[in-house]
Amino acid sequence: MPADKDHKSATSGIRRSIDGASPGSGIHSKSLLKKPLAEGTTSVVKCVCSSREDSGKMVQCEMCTHWLHCKCLHLTVSVASTYPLVCPHCVNGMCLKIKSLSDDVVQLHSVVTEQCQTIDSLRASMSGISEGKGSFDADIARLKEDLKSLKVSLPSVSSSNPGSPPSHGPVNVSPTVNSCPPGTGSNDSSERKYNIVVFGASECARGSAQPDHDSHDLNIITELFQGLSSSFDPQSVRDLHRLGKYQSDSDRRRPILVKLVRSVDAQLLLSKASDVSSPFCIQPDLSAHESTVRSVLLKERRSLIRSGTEKRH
Repeated sequence: MPADKDHKSATSGIRRSIDGASPGSGIHSKSLLKKPLAEGTTSVVKCVCSSREDSGKMVQCEMCTHWLHCKCLHLTVSVASTYPLVCPHCVNGMCLKIKSLSDDVVQLHSVVTEQCQTIDSLRASMSGISEGKGSFDADIARLKEDLKSLKVSLPSVSSSNPGSPPSHGPVNVSPTVNSCPPGTGSNDSSERKYNIVVFGASECARGSAQPDHDSHDLNIITELFQGLSSSFDPQSVRDLHRLGKYQSDSDRRRPILVKLVRSVDAQLLLSKASDVSSPFCIQPDLSAHESTVRSVLLKERRSLIRSGTEKRH
């Protein structure tokens, strides 16, 4: 028999079962009202007995709309017509979905547990950081108090007249230390940004003339600065001189105060101070007050390093 004929026969058989239902039983009509078929589709028999025959009283599944034999489901006509039915095939499918969802829940619980452990670890780390910060804040407060005490003990240079000693007593300053030769500028902060102090440069041979000293020092500065910046031009040196009094019977190397034409050149060279090789060392030109503060800060830093508070980098 052709397939379309078999399909029509099965459909007509199902319709006969609907028409042949006893009055008031509502087995077929109730199911069709509960789950109407989509347009262009037909219901089929798919019973647990694997039979495709339309025979006896039948009931329709609310989910898949397949028809099943009441006797195969051990359902009475009254029960089948009163309660909605979900067939064993759909129940098995739902069980598989529930099992898959259960596995997903277990996996999600594992992920959440791992994230909670990570959060607890981060909280413990933050607690340790907070304790370290409290100790560091205390060190900073103590350092600020030391600086305040230092400011009180230092003479007020800005309030004194130029060239006059502080009111608390005479100060013996060498005329060549932190002083500017005529025509080279002043010692205020606006001039210091052009300056660099070089330590470790060898002295010229004893008994040499002053021009020889100047040429010797300029050659050292040129070689040192060109090693830090290949674009350095000796013509950018406006002036240079040794700080301190020359002593022929001493091997002490006096620092050289170098005055540049442009402040950007000084900033560039000072930014590479860590690249300077021994025995040389370069530093910015600091005032007496700034030098004292720098000395105090370095002393406190060394103290913190020895105490293990500050990490070495």
